[in-house]
Amino acid sequence: LKDKPITERALRILKQVKALRQIEMSQLMVSGNNYTFAYARALLVGTARDQLAKPEEPKRVKGLSAEEIARMEREMESLERDFRIFQDQFGQNTLHLGAAQRYLRRLLDNTKVKRFLQQRHPEILEELNDIAALESL
Repeated sequence: LKDKPITERALRILKQVKALRQIEMSQLMVSGNNYTFAYARALLVGTARDQLAKPEEPKRVKGLSAEEIARMEREMESLERDFRIFQDQFGQNTLHLGAAQRYLRRLLDNTKVKRFLQQRHPEILEELNDIAALESL
């Protein structure tokens, strides 16, 4: 987070949780490109009591009961788990798409394949050329 535009107030929030949770929260902030106090506070509210630096002190959130805070903790855990799954799948999908794009380029470099598509499926060839020409997926 050193080179990120994080506020002092958000950093103070991170100090209220244990080191492992600080890392998790930091990763979520970087992944979401959100370094605001409000986001850090929301992550803190969703943090389980055993991950707090001072677990014996109750979390105080205006307008929320203990039951609502517990529900938010469960929901936050579920969201974080889903987010990590999404990140893993995104990486795999990007690798697969990159490999498919390279293969498509090789196919389109083949004059026989290109001629066949040009004669029988010109609209598909146009779309495939657009995909092959993409710089980034």
